[in-house]
Amino acid sequence: MQICWLGKFIIVKAIYKLAKKSLPSQERRRGPKRYIIASKIAVLAWVVLSHQSYRRALDDLKRLNTYRRIGLERVPSPASVSRWKKSLLATVVLVIRLSFYRLARTRIRGKSLAIVDGTGIRLGRTSSHYLKRVRKRREYLLLTVLYAPEIDAFFDTVAAPDTFSEIEAFRNYLLDALVNAGIFWGVLADKRFDAADVIEALERHGFVPIIPARTGKLMPRGGPRLRAWMNYETFRGLVGNVRSLVEAAFSSLKAMVGDVIYSRSWEARICDAFIAVLAYNVARMIASSPN
Repeated sequence: MQICWLGKFIIVKAIYKLAKKSLPSQERRRGPKRYIIASKIAVLAWVVLSHQSYRRALDDLKRLNTYRRIGLERVPSPASVSRWKKSLLATVVLVIRLSFYRLARTRIRGKSLAIVDGTGIRLGRTSSHYLKRVRKRREYLLLTVLYAPEIDAFFDTVAAPDTFSEIEAFRNYLLDALVNAGIFWGVLADKRFDAADVIEALERHGFVPIIPARTGKLMPRGGPRLRAWMNYETFRGLVGNVRSLVEAAFSSLKAMVGDVIYSRSWEARICDAFIAVLAYNVARMIASSPN
């Protein structure tokens, strides 16, 4: 669903309200400026959605006089924003889960299908012409997600350098998140997940693997890979190409937050990717709201 038409401040304010209502209250605020966690996450979302440097985004927040509406008494410094990106990673992931469950309550009553897929987000401001001239390769951040098509929202995500692979992210983290969630009945993925150990792990935990087989010499003749391939062919014939929904979600996400991450440290880059996923889920909440 296209949600990039929503205004930046509308999404940021909704993120602030969700975090303030869902996260534990902070009676004792730390620091001389006494920022609460909900306001910090809202500021991070403002900076990421602005497609600007920290200073310019914060200057706009002050100039528009909207910072008070997200619980701020004064605009923080760029150094504070940089620190928050490193310290609030786990909290942002928690708010992503909260936004997913908020959408799930209004859209489905049973279990959902999970789609595992990934996309690359460019890093840095370097032009392609310069990279070609110096014979360097552009860096990408690999964003691997668990996406629910019935809800049209992201449940969880892993952000890593492009030297890693999507199947590594699934084996090392997303599989455990999938099992612990208890709200999914099957997993749909592409050919890169056609591995016997992955499919056996899914079947062992009660999931229906829906994964196409690699062709040629790797064509399966039996076992878990053949079962997953038959599941895929049956599902594709009955339902169609559901994986196109996650590609559309990636397109909307990049249109809303941009397809380039300019942060320099890896902690900040990962936080930017998590904020982008959170912004998408919250925008879906706003678009689905009857008011």
